[in-house]
Amino acid sequence: MVGGHVRVESSLLRAVAKANCTLVALPKSSASELDPDQLSTEMNRPGAICDLTRVLEASNVEKAGLFYTTIGRGTFDT
Repeated sequence: MVGGHVRVESSLLRAVAKANCTLVALPKSSASELDPDQLSTEMNRPGAICDLTRVLEASNVEKAGLFYTTIGRGTFDT
């Protein structure tokens, strides 16, 4: 635990355990390690994935029951 709010883990699933939001910033070569269904199982609900490097398929994350966002995706309310 770093500063009470940030946790550093060596295991991906331990890192997302009980998280409400997971920030993803990985190279494409690491995308195979990320399984939206496993992430969904470990995370609290409602859970959200913020995929900064767009390594995940949005529809797969949403099918797993998580919210998906990335830079430049979403709606703009005026």
